[in-house]
Amino acid sequence: MRFLKILLCLLLPAVGAIGQTISPLDYGLRTARTGEERYAALYNAHAAANQSGATVSYKGVGDLDIAIPHNAKPIPLKGSTDFNGITLTVSNDVRDCALFTMQGSPRSVSVDKGLIDSGNFKSVEALKSGLKLLTIEDQNSWCNTEGSSYKRGIKRRDVLLVRNGKALNATVMPYNNDASRPRCYYVDVDDTQKTIQNLTIKRVEGAKFKTKCFYLKYTNNVLFKNIAVYTPYDKEKFGDSAFDILHSTNFTMQDIIIEGSYSQTDKYGYGISMNNVYNSTFIRVSGETPWGFFGNNNVNVATLQDCRVNRFDVHCYGRDITAKNCTFDGKPITYGSLYGTLTYDGCTFKNSVPVYLRVDYNAYTPFDLVMKNCTYYPTAERSHIFNMGLVESPVNKRAELQKKCWPNVSIENLKVYSDEVNFFYIFCSGGTQSAKASIGNISKINITNVTPNNGINTIYMSNNNVRFANKVKCKIGAVRGKKISVDYNHLQNISK
Repeated sequence: MRFLKILLCLLLPAVGAIGQTISPLDYGLRTARTGEERYAALYNAHAAANQSGATVSYKGVGDLDIAIPHNAKPIPLKGSTDFNGITLTVSNDVRDCALFTMQGSPRSVSVDKGLIDSGNFKSVEALKSGLKLLTIEDQNSWCNTEGSSYKRGIKRRDVLLVRNGKALNATVMPYNNDASRPRCYYVDVDDTQKTIQNLTIKRVEGAKFKTKCFYLKYTNNVLFKNIAVYTPYDKEKFGDSAFDILHSTNFTMQDIIIEGSYSQTDKYGYGISMNNVYNSTFIRVSGETPWGFFGNNNVNVATLQDCRVNRFDVHCYGRDITAKNCTFDGKPITYGSLYGTLTYDGCTFKNSVPVYLRVDYNAYTPFDLVMKNCTYYPTAERSHIFNMGLVESPVNKRAELQKKCWPNVSIENLKVYSDEVNFFYIFCSGGTQSAKASIGNISKINITNVTPNNGINTIYMSNNNVRFANKVKCKIGAVRGKKISVDYNHLQNISK
């Protein structure tokens, strides 16, 4: 109640204007004595700035201990905010909530399937002028999880950035077919870059509830820069995402540290979670989390550069993923229903699997895999570059997913080191392939300039009998070092 009284009193005389700054010190922070009052001061300053067009200045504001008040709302961010290097130590004994939020206000719009695929919306009144986000959700299930405790229909989503009626990007897959039933919403956005920077958040040990640090929804051109989030280990709480990004385009994170999350090795929780994001970029993002650093769905174009994390993933439905000079350590990199090109350039994989196709989504889609100038450390637990799921599984109900596909593979300049095994697999898969089943899409496997350490003496192409639908050209060349045996025995319908 006290939080609400402070909020009402301080919002009445909204001050500041476009081009001006206001300070939380003038919104109750000077006299605040409790964590709840300090939270209220931050909320009120940002709410007033959003209303007037001013910018919040953290100059002169030191490190703060804040607490989530009863009936509190997330602190609203609108434009850029420079937190001036402060540390916020956050306690939460009230309820699960977000600390900061930036959101647009979506409105429903009727759009013909054919227009979605063409990208031309000039005939749609709501989309024909200005800059809009158009979000699309297929109301029919994309795939159903198999062998999972949370069996449910998984829906695909896309987001388009539309300028004056013309989409600036395309959906991951078409919608103009009998299987799709799209529902659309749009949001007015602008090109201005919104930069959130120079902040450390520490979530306290013993907090009763989760505080997600940032929640973004329906945004364009947001940059997070020089932000660190620290979370002590918690054996109870899970389902975390320190950064939760939904229905957004042109999203960037640069110089980000996330150490810890509300998760355990057997209960999910993430440092960064994306759902329906186009054109995301991660530069020098690093950290450790018990379950997995990323947890993503519906990702259309993502780039990682100079990152060090235990894993990146696209649980389901994505296109065109690129990682440059990144280190993945300790977890498989999981994908389901991926399209386009997956590129690893100059990356290092330690106790990891560079491509692990999710069995539970049963969505083996066509894409191209390119690995160049990478280093791979196979272990006794993970001694394969590609885990291709099951070679035989129930036919997916979606027409787009009924054919089981493997990617075309190009590996160039691969260094392999191991103290645990003297071999590694290119492909690993489970199950037994029936006489009628065959793997589609794949037409070439090209592996050149592999340099294993002295302990490696065998490269197995596959651990399992696999039959390809079409003749696959398989070229293994210039394996350097001592004589290395290459075993092709389990691959059927290949030409060398």
